[in-house]
Amino acid sequence: MSFFSAASGSALWRGYEYFRDARVLLWQQTDTNTLQGKVRGSGEKIYTVSVNLEHPRASQCDCPHAAGRKIVCKHMAAVYFAAFPQEMERYLALVEEGERQQERRWEEQRQEIWQYVNSLTKQQLKEQLYQALQEKWGQW
Repeated sequence: MSFFSAASGSALWRGYEYFRDARVLLWQQTDTNTLQGKVRGSGEKIYTVSVNLEHPRASQCDCPHAAGRKIVCKHMAAVYFAAFPQEMERYLALVEEGERQQERRWEEQRQEIWQYVNSLTKQQLKEQLYQALQEKWGQW
């Protein structure tokens, strides 16, 4: 399991922000599969992090969100990005591509809606509007 697939989107994004904001105070690779680090949290508390590169969900952090749970938290993600900045760049590229794809889908949907509205007669448009308002506010 890759680190990216083990972590939630919000943990990765917040971890990126923590890394970007220099909240990773120190990190070191202690063996082939383990990173150790200290991360300053949002409340200024310092959390101790151990990232298992082979099994990311076996990683540990003493923050309230991750303590005793098999999850990847933002502090773990921040240490991971500190150790592997090229992975952070890859992650940001994936986020940007996802945003571009979403914008393309929204634009296609807007165009389809506009084409549909333009295809309606004035009477059909009134009927569609009335039905939409009934659905929004319930039956009168």
